[in-house]
Amino acid sequence: MPYVQTTSSAEVARNAAFIVVAPVAVATAFVTGVWNASGNADGHRTKVSKFGVVAGLGTAAAGALMLAKSNQTDAFYKVGAAAAVVGGASFGLATRSMLRHSAKVSPVVTAGKHPSAGIALSLNY
Repeated sequence: MPYVQTTSSAEVARNAAFIVVAPVAVATAFVTGVWNASGNADGHRTKVSKFGVVAGLGTAAAGALMLAKSNQTDAFYKVGAAAAVVGGASFGLATRSMLRHSAKVSPVVTAGKHPSAGIALSLNY
């Protein structure tokens, strides 16, 4: 007689939630990733960049959780892998946009006959 594993109602609810949330999370991470790669490549929309980071991390985390569950079917592994890849790409593109739209302040000190001190402001646009 084959081994039959019973599933609890909590496991059924979790699986149903993953089925509903995973496509929405992947689509959101994909859209913000494309937006950060094209329209917001210079990072001038900081809210879009921040949303891309959150969406990317959330989607990658959900994908990693789906991959970590060993009692799932192959479909869950494929969706989990896709979510992890898309989430990681969205996170990377959002981070790239944030780094491109940054200001750096550096101290400047000169020595010699007329020593001076000041600051230099570098804007990445």
